[in-house]
Amino acid sequence: MATCTVTSSGAHHRRRLGNPATSYRTRRSYDNLHRALLEPHAHAFESRHFDASSEPIGVCCVLEPEDGFLRYRPSVRKKICSHIKGVPASTTPSSRNRGRFGLACKQRRERLGDLTSIRLENDLISVAVIPELGGKIHSILDRRTDTEFVWKNPHLAYRKPSYGAAYHEFDSSGIDECVPTVAPCGYPNGPWKGIQIPDHGEVWSIPWKCRQLEKTRKRTAIALEVHGVRFPYHIAKNISLADGRSGVAFRYELTNHSHEPFLFVWALHALLNVDERSRIFLPHDTRAVVTWSRNHRLVQDQEFLWPLARDNNGNDVDLTYIGPVNIGFADKIVTTSIPDGWCALWNEGSKIAVVLRFPRRTVTNIGVWLNMGGWGNPGHPEHNNIALEPQIGWDQLDIGCSKYHQYGVLRPGASQRWKVDVGLLKNVDASAFEGERCGPQR
Repeated sequence: MATCTVTSSGAHHRRRLGNPATSYRTRRSYDNLHRALLEPHAHAFESRHFDASSEPIGVCCVLEPEDGFLRYRPSVRKKICSHIKGVPASTTPSSRNRGRFGLACKQRRERLGDLTSIRLENDLISVAVIPELGGKIHSILDRRTDTEFVWKNPHLAYRKPSYGAAYHEFDSSGIDECVPTVAPCGYPNGPWKGIQIPDHGEVWSIPWKCRQLEKTRKRTAIALEVHGVRFPYHIAKNISLADGRSGVAFRYELTNHSHEPFLFVWALHALLNVDERSRIFLPHDTRAVVTWSRNHRLVQDQEFLWPLARDNNGNDVDLTYIGPVNIGFADKIVTTSIPDGWCALWNEGSKIAVVLRFPRRTVTNIGVWLNMGGWGNPGHPEHNNIALEPQIGWDQLDIGCSKYHQYGVLRPGASQRWKVDVGLLKNVDASAFEGERCGPQR
C-alpha cells in the first residue's frame, strides 16, 4: 500500500490496525476511512511523474487483501470524510458488492501469441496494453455491460512491425500513439529538414519499455516510455485505474533532448467499435476541415461548422450519424478550433458512451475518421469503425506548420505534459452531449 503523511488523528487510527474483523459494519467503515485518508494522495504519482520508484513488470501482480481492518471512532471517521469531496460518511460506491475484503484493483499479464499484454482492471472497467506493439491499447472493456469499445481487426492477428513499416500492412486496429506526425511527411525545417517521418509517426511500430508504477488496492498504474528514432525526443505515458471509477487516465510527457527547437504533432489514434445506431458528438461551435473523402463523397478541403458538411451534390450531411454498416464511405476530418476539450461516441440503442476528455489549451485539435466499409487492409474486407483522435496540432506536421499554423513546439531541453481521461458512461441520453458547450457530465 502506498505510504502517505496523515494528521495526528489519522496516525492514531493507523496505530489501531489490529485483528481482522468480519462484520459488515466494520468492513464498510474501514473502506470509508481508507479512502478518506488516501484519496488526497491518489494522484501522487502524477506529481513525481516518471521519477517514481517502481519495479519492472516481470510477474503477474494480483493485489491481495490487507491483513487487518481499521478500527476507529465513528465521529472521527465522519469528520474526516466530510472534508473529502465525493466521499460519503456512510458507504462508498458499491461497497456492499465487494465481498469479504473489498475489491482490489488488479494487474495481470496475458499472452497474445508471442506478445505479452498487461491488463489493468477494477470492478467496472478493464484496459489492456501491448508494450511490445508500440504501447497499443487493444481493449477497453466496460465490465458492467460487457461492452468492448476498442475495435479489433477480425482478419489480421497482432504481429510486430519493423520501424517505418506501412501502417496498412499490419492490424490497423486498437489505440496507437502517433508522434511526431499522423500522416507521413518530411520534417519541415531546422537541422532535420526533409527527413521523412513514417505513416502514423515513429513510435507505433517500435516496442516501449514498461514498468509497474503503482499497485495499491485502490489504484493500479503502469508507466511506458520510448525514444524517437530519427529525432531526439522521448515520450512517456502513465496509464492508471482507480477503484470505483469507470474510466482510465492517460498522462503524457514529451521531452526534447536536442539543442534545437523540436516541432511535433501528437495524436491518440483511437479506433472504436460502431454500428448504425452510433453517434459522434463534438463540442458546440467546433470548426473542422475535410482532409480526405473516398470517391469525393464530401467536398474536400471544405471548412464547416460541425456536424454539417457538404457533399458533392451541395447537400448537407450530418456527421453525427454514422449510417448503415458497409455502405462504402470513408472520410477524414480534422478540427481547426474546439471550444471545449472533449469528444464522445454514444450508442442510441444501448445508451452507453465513451467520452475522451483533455485540456483544450494543450490538446488543441480532434481528428475524426469515419469508415463504414470504405477502407480496409489490402486483400481483406473493408472495416467498419471510427476513430476519435485528440491531437496536438494538425494531423500532418508539414501542413500544420505551413498552412494551418497548428503544431507543437518544444524548446531545447524542454518538456511538455498533457492528459487524456477516457470515461465509460451508461444509461445516458443524447441531451448530455448537445447544446452550447454542454459536454458530458462527469
